[in-house]
Amino acid sequence: MLWALGMGAVTLSGGMVLYTLGSRTLPAAEATLLSLTEVLLAPLWVWLLLGEGGRATTFAGGAILLGAVVLHALAAARRGPVRLGSGQAGQERTAP
Repeated sequence: MLWALGMGAVTLSGGMVLYTLGSRTLPAAEATLLSLTEVLLAPLWVWLLLGEGGRATTFAGGAILLGAVVLHALAAARRGPVRLGSGQAGQERTAP
């Protein structure tokens, strides 16, 4: 029982530290979108690790949303680097 509590504390605090560090380099909307992948992948992890089956529509919906997140990330990578903290509204991205 103590081992499980320790693992939970380490993984939860480690994940929050990494999320906080990552949020310094990403716009808030993109950080939020990326954090939703945890929810999208939960049925997959339950199926792989615990053997519980899900409905085909659950996995299809998750695949569609995960594909949208990947396409958004690829589009953002093509637009170029993000400049945060400039203090000027409407100028989040640098010119190509």
